[in-house]
Amino acid sequence: MASRRRSISCLVAAALVLLAVTVLLSRSNSVATVGRLQPGEVRDIQRTVSHERGRRMARGIRSFEFNLVRSHLQEMIMGRKASVSSENPDEARVEVREKSETGRRWDYQLERQTNGWKVIGFGYRSALAKTVPNGAAPNSR
Repeated sequence: MASRRRSISCLVAAALVLLAVTVLLSRSNSVATVGRLQPGEVRDIQRTVSHERGRRMARGIRSFEFNLVRSHLQEMIMGRKASVSSENPDEARVEVREKSETGRRWDYQLERQTNGWKVIGFGYRSALAKTVPNGAAPNSR
């Protein structure tokens, strides 16, 4: 019985991920850029953040932490990359905003590595709360 429940949970989680990927691919990717980033760098940064968002979702599914999956899924479906900014050529910040006027925002900090960009920090902001560093967002780890 437990294996059947686990199989059903995995199937539901896979369907949610497929839905999130479909939504992500169907949206336009117009992003405001601040700083001296080249278009290729902005694409690489956006790709890195998308991969990180997917990895965070997969970690939640693997650990069967469905509150975590729900919060990441909400970010993936409702949030869109709003801006990519960089004051230093080796660092960047990406802000993901929810389309609605709730004020929810997710911030990603990236650092240029020898083989590309790497996410080094994550934070969540809502209209009622300040940024929570290092991915310690409510319903998140």
